[in-house]
Parts: sequence; C-alpha cells; structure tokens
Amino acid sequence: MHLEEGSYARNAQIDNALSGSVSITSDELKLKGKSFVSTETVQLFQTNYSNKTETDQNGSVDITSKVFEIHDSSYVKTTTVIPMRNAGDITIDTGSLELSGNSSLLSNTEPNAYDIEQGIKDSAYSDAGSLEITAQTLKLADRSKISSDSFTSGDGGNVVITTGDLDLVNHSAIYAGALSTGDGAKIEINSASMTLIDKLAVVADVRSSGQGGSIGIKLEEMKLDNSLIFGSTSGSGKGSSITVESGSISLLNGARIESAASGAGAAGALDIQSVQTTIIGLGEGFDPKDIEGGETGEQVASGLVTSTSRSGDAGTIRVSGASLELSEGLVSSSSVGERAAGSIELDLVERLELIEGSSVSVSSSQADGGDIRVSTDGEVYLSGSELTASAAGDGGSVRLLGSGNVFMTEGTVSAEAGQDGGNIEISAPQTLVLQRSGLVANAIQGDGGNISIMAEGFLPSRESVISASSEFGLEGSIEIETPETNVGGGLVELPERLVGAEVNLSDRCALMLSGDVSNFFQNGDGGVPVWSSVNYVPSVFLGDENREE
Repeated sequence: MHLEEGSYARNAQIDNALSGSVSITSDELKLKGKSFVSTETVQLFQTNYSNKTETDQNGSVDITSKVFEIHDSSYVKTTTVIPMRNAGDITIDTGSLELSGNSSLLSNTEPNAYDIEQGIKDSAYSDAGSLEITAQTLKLADRSKISSDSFTSGDGGNVVITTGDLDLVNHSAIYAGALSTGDGAKIEINSASMTLIDKLAVVADVRSSGQGGSIGIKLEEMKLDNSLIFGSTSGSGKGSSITVESGSISLLNGARIESAASGAGAAGALDIQSVQTTIIGLGEGFDPKDIEGGETGEQVASGLVTSTSRSGDAGTIRVSGASLELSEGLVSSSSVGERAAGSIELDLVERLELIEGSSVSVSSSQADGGDIRVSTDGEVYLSGSELTASAAGDGGSVRLLGSGNVFMTEGTVSAEAGQDGGNIEISAPQTLVLQRSGLVANAIQGDGGNISIMAEGFLPSRESVISASSEFGLEGSIEIETPETNVGGGLVELPERLVGAEVNLSDRCALMLSGDVSNFFQNGDGGVPVWSSVNYVPSVFLGDENREE
C-alpha cells in the first residue's frame, strides 16, 4: 500500500462526535509527498464544552506491515481539540520502520478555537495518546520525529519503542512533552543498540506547572555523537528523570545525558548503569527541543550533567559499573540559582580515569555545595583533571573510598567554599601518589575544611599541596594515617675507606706505544672506569673474605 502526493487514510468526526479508528495491514506501507494517516476531531462550530462531564477517546491508528516507510513531510497522527477527550493511541508492528525528510509519528492535544478566542484557559483537556512501536530496525533521519505532547492541561502520552537496532541521524528526535499545565510522560526504549549522530535528541520536556516524566533506556550498546538524551523543566514542575542500563556507553564530541531545570522546579536525577562508560571530547552545543537547528555556537564538553538556574535543586547523578573513563569530559551537578547542587555517586569495580582537563564536579554559585563519593577497589587516575565540590556557602565533600591505587598527576581534589570549607576523605587505598597535585579544602569567610588521608602508602611530590586554610577564619585540620615505615632499614652500608687509586686505573698498552700507531678503546659512563683492573662491589654485597683491604 502506497500513499503519495498528499493522499491520506483518515477517520475524522465533527465537534462532539468521536472519530473511529484506522487499521492497516500490509506487506509494504509507504507514505510520500505529504501523505498521512490520522484520526481526529474537526471543530466546525464555536462550541462551549464547559458542560461536558465524561471523558472519552478518539480512535486509534494500528499498523502492521513487514516494511513501513514515511518520507517527504508525511506523517501518522492522532489528535484532539475537545476538552475531556483523549487523543487516540498509535500502535505499529513492523519488520523495518524508516522516517526521513521531516516526517513524523505523533499524537497530541491542542486547545480548540472557542477557548482561544474567549481566552478560556481552565478547560479540562485530556491526554495525548500513547505511541507503541515494535520494529526489528528503526531509523529516523533528516529532522524526522516520534512524539507525544500536550499543548493543553492534559498530560503528554507515553512513547514505548522496542527494536533490535535504533539509529537516528541529522537533527531527528524522540520526544514526550507537556507544553502547558499537564504532566510529562515517559519515554521507554528497549534495543540491542542505539546510535545517535549529529545533533539528535531523546527529550522528555515540561514547560509549565506540570511534573516531569521519565526516560528509561535498556540497551546492549549506546553511542551518542554530538547528541543528547535530555530531560528538562522550564516551569515549577520537577524535571524528568533519566535511567540508562547498557553494556557500554560512549558519549563523544559534546554528547550528553542531561537533566536541566531553568524554572522554579528541580532538575531530575540521572541513574547510569553500564559496564563501561566512555566520555570524550568537545562539540557544538544545540537546543535539543529545536530539531530545525538550534545551534548555540558554543563548544560544550561531553558528559553526564544535571543543572538548575533558578530556585530548584540540581539533580543527583549515580553511575555504577566496571569503569568510567573521561577525556575532556564532564560529570557535573551544578546550581547557579538559590538552591544547592546535587550529589554525584560513582560505584565502580575496576577503574576511574580522568585525563585532558576532565572534571567530576558539584558546584553552587549562591548556596551550599553538594557531595561527591567515589567507591572502587580498582584504580583511580587523575591527570590534568579534577574532583571538586565548590560552593559560595559551605563547601561540600569529596570522598574517595576503596582499596585500589590512587594516582594523581597535576590533578586536584578540592572542596573549597566561600564560607566553611568542605571535607576531603581518602580512605583505604593501597597507594596514594601525588605528583604536582593538590588536596585543597580552603575557605574564605569561614573556617578551613578537614582533610583525612588513610592509606597503605602515601607518596606526595615536593610540588604537591595539601591545604585546609582560610582567608579570614581558622585553619582546618589535616590528618594523615599511614603504616610506620623504617626508611633506614633499606639503606646500603658503604665501606669506611676509599678504594686506593692504584685499583682504579690499569695501564693501557696502546698509550705506551711510540710512533705512528692506531689505537682503540671504549670510554665508560662515569664512576669506576671500565678498564679498572679490580671489580669493585659495595661491601654489603660481599662476604668478608672478598672485601678489599
């Protein structure tokens, strides 16, 4: 079945009448040239629906096909403009599903013309429909979109995708939003692999008083390249939470998993469970809610991010798995508003690596700091990077817990603050090595923080700094607990007398010859010359009978 050049399969009714459903079964279904499949209610009269008392639902769209393609601004849509009427659901079961050229699968609720003209804002609208998609392969390209959103007091609908291979390219998006006073919905993705390349986004968005929804993703492999998984709120509602479970996660060239609050609401939490998580590089920033472009022109780091810019709290970030590796990467919970930053918890079995200016940070520009906890029995390696909990108020804390080795080269662990300094705890590593690095819990107005180190071995270089000072308050405390080490027990006892000069040099026959003769000999590297007639070894390695007298 092919629909082309504006053709359509549509079930529509007028005003109070309910639309029926559309059901299509085909080996191959293709929509091209602004063609569409829809169910909807068409408003012809300026009707007042305030007396409507029961909730009903428009018809659904059900498609079963071995191959389903939507191209050239074509779409499948369910919608409602009637209060107390849900939009229809969309269900798709196919072998392969492909959207390209600004095409879409969408369900939404919209205010009707009467409410708009009369300025009525309190009509009890119902919810957008849900989208349930099952496909062996799913590809979105060239600004195409799968979405369920509400422009009314109704809630957004859920988007559930089950596929073997999910591939998004070139400004496409999966979206669930509440753009008025309704609550957000959930996005659920189950796939073997998921690849997002070139300004792609999976977005759960609320913009008014509604509460955020959620994004839940279960995969074997995830790769994001200059793309985003994004939960947001710009109103008083809480932002959407994000959970990702995957065998491996790669965030490249400015790619992020992020929850942000730009209104009075709090940002949502991030919960990342992955065997191996890799975060690398910078990329061009963009607005994930604008698939038409939205480039910001600034360079942003790849990372895991929660943030708040007004009166809400920043969200918590939890990462669990075998390893977390960052190069020019970022794990950050920040607040530039009135509330505190969130906390960061890293539970890793094998390794935490931060290189090339990477950062794990919690920061508050007006409030108290958050906390960072790293728990691992594997290695922690910082090179030119930082773990930092900074605040304008009282500092947060940084805790490194576990029995592995901690190596820092030009790295920093910091809990600095405008008021009382925060706390730094490094507990039970086998070895703590500081090479031109710093442990800093300084304060400005209040007292310095506390630094506690308990390690089997502690090796700081002379250039390293451990400081808990205060500019105007009292100094904090520094406690270092390591096992007693007898350095003298490893020294070598040198002989009391110098070896005689006669044993250092032996005659070199070539130098005693006269006339026009050639000679060859090899110079040593200093110390006892290689042509010495006596093999000299420090007396500690010789028995008494072999010592030189």
